[in-house]
Formats: sequence, C-alpha cells, structure tokens
Amino acid sequence: MMNLPNMISLFRVILIIPCLFYFNAGQNYLGLSILILMIITDFADGIIARKYKNVSDFGNAIDPICDKIVISALFMYLVFNKDFPLWFFIILISRDIVLLYLGVLIKRQSGNMPQANVPGKIMMNTIALLVIGLFMDLDILAQFGLLSSVVFFVYSTVVYLSDYKKILLKA
Repeated sequence: MMNLPNMISLFRVILIIPCLFYFNAGQNYLGLSILILMIITDFADGIIARKYKNVSDFGNAIDPICDKIVISALFMYLVFNKDFPLWFFIILISRDIVLLYLGVLIKRQSGNMPQANVPGKIMMNTIALLVIGLFMDLDILAQFGLLSSVVFFVYSTVVYLSDYKKILLKA
C-alpha cells in the first residue's frame, strides 16, 4: 500500500546515499543537512499517517525497517571510517532484528501489530545526537549521545518486551 507516509519512509532510505557521499567527501554541513532531513522525515511519516488516517500494518512495518536500514548504513560507515565501536553496532542491530522478528510473530498470533513506544523514539533521537556528534567531530555531543542511547536502549527494550507480553496475554 503506497501512500504518502510510506513513500516518505522509503525516501528516507534513498537519502542515505547523498548523506554518506557528502560526509565521505568532507562536506559535513551538506551531509548534516541531509541527516537532519532524514530525522525530520522519520517524524513526518507518522504524523502524516495519523493526521490523514493512513495508518496501516504495512506502514507500521516499513517505517521501522527503513529506520534500521538508515541506522545500519550510518553505523557501518562510522565503524569503518570513524573508529566507532563495532560492539555497539552489533548489539543495536541484533536487538532491532529480535524485536522486529518478535513483532512479526505477535502480529501472526494476535492480529495486532506492536507499535513504537516513547522510550524507543527517545532512543532513536539520542542515537541521532550520537551520529551527529561523530560526523561533526563534536566529542561532547557524541559522548552524551552514546551514554543516553545506551540508557534508552535498555529502557526501551524492557518496555517493548513488556508491551509484547501484554499483547500476547490479550490474544
């Protein structure tokens, strides 16, 4: 189902190419501008979907998948080009794959698609601060982003698992 919110989600994935191109070329402000546009589109797709009643299971599935593709591409670039710790990337992606898989299982079993939660959204914002800090060589911002993303990583994971359990108990 291709509607505007889903097209915005997919557009975010396409934006990773010029974003990384500009960062790699040393044009950090152009890369940052595109990164900020990607962050805005992450908010915009959900807002538009709710406002115009375009919320769908496809949209609920494609948005986090697009997020994972973007985050994976950014962190792979950082691991290979900015000495970012591989362990953080592996743990983050592993957690997201497990939660996505559990979400699909819950949808099949209960008919309900698990929704994003506020701590998860906050975690994505703290990861954005981390990425901006790393790409722009702002050590304090990167350190704050790393610490806060680890905290919200743990907290949001607990909330997701609790939400998943509640959905299953209702089924």
